[in-house]
Amino acid sequence: VEKSDLRKFIYNFGKKSYSEEEIKKIENTFEKKKGLFQLIMTQVNIIENSERYISGLMVEVHKKYSIPVACIVFVLIGAPLGVMARSSGVGVSGGLSIVFFLFYWSSLIGGEELANRMIISPFIAMWSANIIIGILGVFLIISSVRETVFLDFNKMRRLIFKKRARNEDKNSL
Repeated sequence: VEKSDLRKFIYNFGKKSYSEEEIKKIENTFEKKKGLFQLIMTQVNIIENSERYISGLMVEVHKKYSIPVACIVFVLIGAPLGVMARSSGVGVSGGLSIVFFLFYWSSLIGGEELANRMIISPFIAMWSANIIIGILGVFLIISSVRETVFLDFNKMRRLIFKKRARNEDKNSL
């Protein structure tokens, strides 16, 4: 708002007419408030930038501890999958390993980005993949101890080969 706009507003507002001295007081007050508002906005920007910086540091701290814990989590999931997939062969075991690794990696990278943008907390960003895979690993260990079949790889292989055979039959027509 320019001073001339403020002057027009003051002259046109209400029925009372203001003296030049009163108008100057109002303009000075307006300028002081405008300066104070700019100062407050500058401080808010400084605080927001500091929060982003602190969040980035907290992401690195949580990542420093969550990646080593991932080794334990991958053992929790790898041991029962290795036992269950023994009869299925190296291909199924390798494929499952790649799937779990890609899930962990994408969760870690995506979580880091979300935490750096302050969308989610750094703790959740860095530990969510460990928690999810860890719970799945504990569940797989319990099911393998009880000798229940959680993932029947032979059925999965037969299902895949049936679909391939159907697709080949359709393509040959």
